[in-house]
Amino acid sequence: MQDTIDPAAVKYLLLAEKGENIDIVFLQTSVEDSPPKIFMRSHIQSDGIGALLDLMKIDGTHIQKGPVLKHSGRPPLFKRLLLMREHLKRQAPIDYSWKKIDRRVTGVSAGIAYLTFSVEQTTRLNEFCKNHECNLNGLILWSIDYVARERYLMASQKRVWMVPVNIRLQENEMGNKVTALSVNIFDGDSPGIIYRQIKSMLQGGLYWGGMIVANLPRYIGVRALRFLTKNLKSPYMGIVTNLGNWNHGPSVERLLVSAPATSFCPIAIGVMTWNGSLGMSCQLHPSLSKNIQETDQLLEDCKNKLLEYAGMNAMLKTSSIAWETVAKEGKRI
Repeated sequence: MQDTIDPAAVKYLLLAEKGENIDIVFLQTSVEDSPPKIFMRSHIQSDGIGALLDLMKIDGTHIQKGPVLKHSGRPPLFKRLLLMREHLKRQAPIDYSWKKIDRRVTGVSAGIAYLTFSVEQTTRLNEFCKNHECNLNGLILWSIDYVARERYLMASQKRVWMVPVNIRLQENEMGNKVTALSVNIFDGDSPGIIYRQIKSMLQGGLYWGGMIVANLPRYIGVRALRFLTKNLKSPYMGIVTNLGNWNHGPSVERLLVSAPATSFCPIAIGVMTWNGSLGMSCQLHPSLSKNIQETDQLLEDCKNKLLEYAGMNAMLKTSSIAWETVAKEGKRI
């Protein structure tokens, strides 16, 4: 596998070697509250968008145009190397003051907590963001950071969250076509501040530097990367991955994505909007918690903070599914 693996997927291979779970999970739910259909894809095969494109083929919904990176042209190599340097600087490790953590633990999470907003509620959230100079990503990042820092950290400090960016240059490219932005959040930051930070990094083309880092195994090989990352410490408190807005497949009422929680990103929030309905999910790495009720409560608190900030009242049910069920009933795609 190491000779043929996508270079951008090698980091997931190395995580798997350490006993980490690297499966992306999709939950296909209905309004009747019947048990969700579960689909799984190893991150070694592709990123979330690649998995979604394949999942829709299985469902019979062939997406004609997948999302591509919006850019004004690839900068020269010297500029990209400077951007790589900046990308790596933002990944400087942080020693978080966790209230509780067992770094000896690896493996799967206790399960997945998830919820969906109605189309009307999603529209109202987007309108709120538009009127308050932020976007949904900034609002969700702010809300999960707010509740997670209170629940898990002993002291006030800078937090860094990973925000993946789709770097497909052509429609429907498969594989791991993604790099990450490192978003710094401090006490007192607003959703608007977070949004403008992300916007600035995108406008500055920081992802071009991330592309070089993501494909580093192509140039140095798997063994060298394994050696370089053997004792690598993470800068991240967690990851918020947003697959974007999809309007496809009327036969699929609701679809949610769940990103794997690893020791590198112990809090994992998955976000996507399907046919106008926003869906969110949460996993906690077992080093933080082995209790699915705690995962459920964290997502519930995040939702409540988000709605409170937006001045909305909504009765939304947070559901959860144990990992044993995911492993038993999940269909590999």
